[in-house]
Amino acid sequence: MPSNNDYYGNQDRDHRDRGRGRDRNQSSDNRQGGSDRSRSRSVGHRSDPYDGGRGRGSSLPQRGRDYDRRMMDTHRQGQLRRHSGGSPYGPQGNDPPSGSSQGHHHNHRRDVDFNHGRRSQRDREPYEERRNFRREPPRGGRYNGGRGGGRGSWGGRGQGPDLSGIQACTTNILKAEVTEGFHFYEYSIHAEDSSGEIVDSPRRRRFLFNVGFWENLLKDLPKKQKDDFRKVVFFNGSTFYSGRPIPGLEDSSFPKTLDLGDRGEGDIMQVIRVRKLLAPAEVQVTRPEQNQNKVIFDRRIADGTKSFPDYKATLQFCQQHDKTPAYVPSDGTPATLEEFSAFVNSALKSALGEKLSRWGRDLIDPNKVTKHGSVGVSVYEAYRCEFGVLKKSDDEETTKIVSKEIKVLEEQRIATDPKVVLSESSVLNGKARGVLALTIDLGAKVIRDKSVLDELVGNRDPHSWNPSDKEKEQAKKNWIGQTVITKHDKRCYMVEGLDFDNSAESLAIENLGINHAEYFQQRKGRRLVFPKFKPMVRVLGRRDEVIHLPAELVCGNELDTDIKRKLPMIANFPPDVRNEAIKMVRGFLVPGGTGKQGILPGLGIQITGDRFTSRATVLPLPMVVAAGVRIPEDKKNMWAPTLNKCNYRFNPSEPNTLKVVLVHYEELTERSAKKVYFQIRQTVNKLNAFYRLSDEPYLFPAGQGSLHSKAVEECFRQGASSLPKENVFVIDFCRPGGSTDPAYSTIKYMLTRHGYISQFVNFSNCAHDNPGNEKVAKRSRDIINGVGRQILSKAGARLWWVQIPQGLPTPSVFVGVDVFHAPKEYDPELKKRVRKRSCAAIIVQVFRRDGSNRPTVELYSETVARKAGIEYDLESSLNGAVKTALKELNVNPMSCVVWRDGIGDSAFESEASKEIEGVEKALSEISLNESTKTPMAYVVCQKQIKTKLFAAGVNGEPDGKYAAPPGTLVQGIQGLQHDTFYINGRAPPRSTPRPVRYVVIRQDEELQGVSLPELTWNMCHDYPNWTGPIKVPSVCMMAHKLAELAGNMSDSGASMDNKGLKNRVHFL
Repeated sequence: MPSNNDYYGNQDRDHRDRGRGRDRNQSSDNRQGGSDRSRSRSVGHRSDPYDGGRGRGSSLPQRGRDYDRRMMDTHRQGQLRRHSGGSPYGPQGNDPPSGSSQGHHHNHRRDVDFNHGRRSQRDREPYEERRNFRREPPRGGRYNGGRGGGRGSWGGRGQGPDLSGIQACTTNILKAEVTEGFHFYEYSIHAEDSSGEIVDSPRRRRFLFNVGFWENLLKDLPKKQKDDFRKVVFFNGSTFYSGRPIPGLEDSSFPKTLDLGDRGEGDIMQVIRVRKLLAPAEVQVTRPEQNQNKVIFDRRIADGTKSFPDYKATLQFCQQHDKTPAYVPSDGTPATLEEFSAFVNSALKSALGEKLSRWGRDLIDPNKVTKHGSVGVSVYEAYRCEFGVLKKSDDEETTKIVSKEIKVLEEQRIATDPKVVLSESSVLNGKARGVLALTIDLGAKVIRDKSVLDELVGNRDPHSWNPSDKEKEQAKKNWIGQTVITKHDKRCYMVEGLDFDNSAESLAIENLGINHAEYFQQRKGRRLVFPKFKPMVRVLGRRDEVIHLPAELVCGNELDTDIKRKLPMIANFPPDVRNEAIKMVRGFLVPGGTGKQGILPGLGIQITGDRFTSRATVLPLPMVVAAGVRIPEDKKNMWAPTLNKCNYRFNPSEPNTLKVVLVHYEELTERSAKKVYFQIRQTVNKLNAFYRLSDEPYLFPAGQGSLHSKAVEECFRQGASSLPKENVFVIDFCRPGGSTDPAYSTIKYMLTRHGYISQFVNFSNCAHDNPGNEKVAKRSRDIINGVGRQILSKAGARLWWVQIPQGLPTPSVFVGVDVFHAPKEYDPELKKRVRKRSCAAIIVQVFRRDGSNRPTVELYSETVARKAGIEYDLESSLNGAVKTALKELNVNPMSCVVWRDGIGDSAFESEASKEIEGVEKALSEISLNESTKTPMAYVVCQKQIKTKLFAAGVNGEPDGKYAAPPGTLVQGIQGLQHDTFYINGRAPPRSTPRPVRYVVIRQDEELQGVSLPELTWNMCHDYPNWTGPIKVPSVCMMAHKLAELAGNMSDSGASMDNKGLKNRVHFL
């Protein structure tokens, strides 16, 4: 059974919604995000180090994030090129199209990352290193399904009905409520080690709690009573919660020192106080006024986990079994939303844990697994469930059924206690502002079938395998530093070495008196097939202790390139599968008709079963103009073919000619290199845009790996006298030996430090110099067309212009902010995982009303190196970047809109307010009129959410059968504090997309007439690296791209020439 150890081995952080950590040379233009990094929490005896895992998650995307169906917006490479004009991003693109982290953060995720933990270069530039699976939106001249037919071979919406006119969406959010008697207890704990220092490790604190609380404090309780407590007691780091008071922990006993015995090893844990907490005021049920003769109860049993669907059944059961109902408490303090959320979500995990198995933060059904022998992986359905509090709709009515039920029961009340008053929560709950809501999402967990043993021996017999010294060294080189996952309990570890001197049968476990083969058979129920096989895999456990694992029980956590490419075909959850998952999880949590043991009902948490439905609007394509021609409606999801035919009719002077320095791999002859360059030059120059490429390039051959970067360095050092001084553009024809080019970040670092822009073209997967056949030749032409457009975009040429809402005062400054957090990597010298510094990126772009007449962009970018894992505290950085941008771009803005990626709900009032203040100061300092403030709006973009949107009200079809189409806007699902809206930026036809949640933290009075959803949607079409809508506004995506690019550099972008790169979109 999967353990409760976090499979991802991530760190707790607010930017979890960001999902960063991608494969170094690949990511996708549509990845918005990031990965969810959580802290591994495993408890065990110190003498048994195998009970605690550490390390990263495996699953679909990468160490830091699992594969989410919503990201399956990718078509097969062949289908990506079906349409005339080809895809703007060929499968072997060369500065990889970017994205979401999170993802991520993201991901994020943002959105999907398939190499667990290392950044994906695919997300850097749409054509650079386009070697692996691609996650971009569907390509081609029309949307393949959804809006009005299209190809149906991809499933999902396929050739379904036209969804562009839907007016409502149902969601994967269920309504819930807490009963009048709901309350819980919060116990605060203090832990310190033998030297008097605070114990910070969550794993160690949990271990001490288990020993002191379960094994000592409650050791004398009857087994049944102790088992009941296990269902309602939840450890939460510095506190633990309980649904009932704990015997021995009364108010008078504090501080109470728990008995740890010898297992505490000198550490101390104390329970220092207890608080009785009620539901928060935002969701608390209003009760009738009590008097001395009447008490109030709800539909559950006190001191138990049994609940009933109505009051009559509750009274009957109590009368028959000598029980008492749960009475509404007359004392207690309303909990904060954070405390309430922590408790109900802990209870939710415990409740689902009775039916499902844990895998990291997710839950799986071990029986629901699909094996794909052709690619060597197994796919599990992963359930991600979470309680939250939403704002009640203005038109929400309290149920009349309960009101009627109460009236009937009052008339037919069992005369056991005339003082009892039936609860009337459903009638009186209308004064509460919030409603409890349960989100049920479905993802995938993917694990390889081949173990480390299988990888080592290949087709040979494991019993007789006897590797040579050379094979041993190669095996160590391949595996040390990699993350592996145990096949039996899904825990992840970092490989520290391979022990070729021992087998599971020969290596004893210290302090246990048994060998490893006996341990796994006795403790884990796994009898080894090859107990004598060498080597044992040495991995880092908790506190970086070395433990040994049999090679047959672990497999590599990182998926092969071919597997990643096929994931959208083998791991896909269309709407009907998600709907079934919602029904299944709901069935686990809703009590039966005659009463049912259940953790949630027993705690006073009821699932009503109704799914939230909200009004929805499908936003139209904004006015997108290229070369004076408006993009037609039928090209709204991909207008690359239209751009290929554009003529910008700009007659550039000599200064607008880009002097090209062409670096090519040594095997590519000078003649062949020029041949491909001339094709790119023709693609660029025929558009007659603001920039042109020079007739002849400056040629420099280069090797691979470190020789590649050295050649570029020599090129600009020794050849400086012969190279041009201005308008230099570097094109790099590379052919990396593997799927990624290790020199990429180094070369980017060298070039951006001196203000040079560059474009990589990968020859590994497409021989542009000698295509060989028409199929490859067409593929090469598609890629080169995209390379040409990207060169112009990087240089700063504006290839299309998007209209902004009329009410927005111009010139307007749009600001995008994102932070990249590098994943931990194994340091062979320190023999532990270490993390690089984080990197924040700030994009400032100017938009004018007459923008369609401007041939270039007005943009300033800046990066900020930060301590590892720090997401916030950007007030001064934002102030400095915006101030510098306004001076460099010579603009006095009439309005300002900030889109901030990666702020969690808990930081809205603190960190967001500080950042707003920083931007505000910069605007006021540059303003020509000191008495007039520049109006601004500040919007948080949350990509790594669990919400899904399904079309509702489709004629002749059940609600939820189809995913919501691209551009779907939902404003009916609101948080308690701030205006919120959701937009489906993309909608892949094969799966259910995840929308982005936008939270409006501030919108000044002068901008109240501006529709922020419309502005946000319009700017999702302005990203120069993708000829179609993306998930977030362009400045937000550009900040994500720049943060990732700089974050992978050795100095996290600190030496980047920001002013020299003004008006250049060099980071695509």
